[in-house]
Amino acid sequence: MFMSKAYSKAKQRIDQARRDGSTTLDLSRMGLTKVPEAIGKLTNLQELNLSYNQISSLPEVLVKLTSLQRLYLMENQISSLPEGLEKLTSLQELILCFNQISSLPEGLGKLTSLQKLNLSGNEISSLPEGLGKLTSLQELILYTNKISSLPEGLGKLTSLQKLNLSGNEISSLPEGLGKLTSLQELILYTNKISSLPEGLGKLTSLQKLNLSGNEISSLPEGLGKLTSLQELNLWENQISSLPEGLGKLTSLQRLHLRDNQISSLPEGLGKLTSLQRLNLDNNPLNLELAAAYSQGTAVVLEYLRSQARSRQVELNEAKLIMVGEGEVGKTSLLGALCGDKWVENRPTTHGIEIKSFTVKVPDSGKEIKLNGWDFGGQPVYRPTHQLFFSAPAVYLVLWKPREGPQQNFIEYWINLIKHRAPEAKILVVATHGGPNARQPDIDSDDITTRFGGDTVLGFFHVDSKSDATVNPIGIDELKEAIARAASLPEVGRKVPAKWQQLREKLQTTAKAYISYDEVITLCAEQEMDKSEANLFLGISHTLGHLIHYHNDNLLKNIVILKPDWLAKAISFVLDDKETRKNGGLVKFSRLNQLWNDPQREETERYPEELHPIFRKLMERFDLSYRVAVDPLRKLLNMLVGSDFHTRVAPAAF
Repeated sequence: MFMSKAYSKAKQRIDQARRDGSTTLDLSRMGLTKVPEAIGKLTNLQELNLSYNQISSLPEVLVKLTSLQRLYLMENQISSLPEGLEKLTSLQELILCFNQISSLPEGLGKLTSLQKLNLSGNEISSLPEGLGKLTSLQELILYTNKISSLPEGLGKLTSLQKLNLSGNEISSLPEGLGKLTSLQELILYTNKISSLPEGLGKLTSLQKLNLSGNEISSLPEGLGKLTSLQELNLWENQISSLPEGLGKLTSLQRLHLRDNQISSLPEGLGKLTSLQRLNLDNNPLNLELAAAYSQGTAVVLEYLRSQARSRQVELNEAKLIMVGEGEVGKTSLLGALCGDKWVENRPTTHGIEIKSFTVKVPDSGKEIKLNGWDFGGQPVYRPTHQLFFSAPAVYLVLWKPREGPQQNFIEYWINLIKHRAPEAKILVVATHGGPNARQPDIDSDDITTRFGGDTVLGFFHVDSKSDATVNPIGIDELKEAIARAASLPEVGRKVPAKWQQLREKLQTTAKAYISYDEVITLCAEQEMDKSEANLFLGISHTLGHLIHYHNDNLLKNIVILKPDWLAKAISFVLDDKETRKNGGLVKFSRLNQLWNDPQREETERYPEELHPIFRKLMERFDLSYRVAVDPLRKLLNMLVGSDFHTRVAPAAF
């Protein structure tokens, strides 16, 4: 009878092991397709490794190895287990991962000494009820099979410490799972689970729970009883809210929640002082939570604690930003939206003007307050816009049909918005739409296709002009569209009442800026410690309620309360004819003159101590840069008191 070289070599090893009385035998990685029958004579064998071969079936004589404690058969082509396997009553480890096994014999349940069973990477579709008799089992690894349901008998595995069923087709978990009180790891990622049994909360020894890649929409309150849990992974589900009970997971160190539908977190999570890693990526977080999350896990926890410490109020507000070329009618449109009287020959807007109006959401009737930001549209003001585009908002891109869409740079404005606010909601509005006006001529289908229908929500044609006999055209339709677009995740968000009270106090002050120390004092009056005060400042900066750069040594000591005041300061430089004539080169003394021009009103003059801050801001946002000089020239300038220069960046003109 022909014997392959691998078979002969294996037989030699078996014979040698028999002569030596060996208790271990390694026949792995030999290219075996068949196991020699002689292996049945090794009655003292305790460990047999047949992994990484091409074995398709196991010999019946294998069941004679009654002393066998560890049997390794991973990475073969085994499709079924031999009858009589249950006779291996001393077996403690059985590793059969990555074979072609489709079913398990009931007799498997008689291996009562078994502590570790690995059947991952097979084609198993169901588990025998007898599996519940393996009362000594500590590890059951069944990932990447075709299992769709679990037997109730699984709950009898009271010694089980690790259960891995990931990569299957399981849609529900049996209540009996809650009886596995010794379980420390439960891995169920990439299945079809839509709900969790309350009994899961009985797994009080559980340290790691992975349920990512399922279809879970809600979590049971009992999950908060898992006080030993250190890692909870819920990636890629459909969860929109978390139970308050999660705040009782005092041992939790890692909480993974990315790719869900979460907009807010329960205040109780602020109690998780052991939490080191919180992943909330790709969730529609409300604005305050998103701002806190951008600063790290510790800031999120402090934000939640601050919520818990104070009464909450609901804010139904959104930001409306209007952009477009100069004289396109932004100010007139904002006036029409606010119900103001028509004003002929309005003056050009410099910097930013902010006005508010209210809209009602169709169907729900919910009222939303829109804070409308009217930006100066002239090219010299464009660079200042980037200071205020970061927060989620509704954007109106305005253009005049009689000048054509290209001249009005519609695509420029949409690209600028998308660059700074990728999740923006944009409405394209044609102005000056009276009865005799030229009608809009724009390829709306092309723009919608290029930028996405979830970004560019619609195209409108309005005329803001009104008098005693004529009402503004298209305004009601536009307000309805704005109301729909303004139903952003952060609308209706809850914030600490004291935060809102302090914001209102700062907004109503006549001051354009105050010092950082003054803010800390005001926060203390609202019973906010320095940590919460810094959190308030950081989130308010992100929302655009104020400007504070806490990471910059020069800028951190000033808090700017009026963004239009800041934008105007920068626009005076960008609009300076002398600076433009010099190709952007400007002396510090000229900047000082521009910012403290005695010919201007007091509200548009800026104290000299602020000028270094403005220069730093312009450099920070690439609006200008210092002119390099050689060291000798620099020293001479300092000795004789000569003026230094800066240059406005070409892109700013």
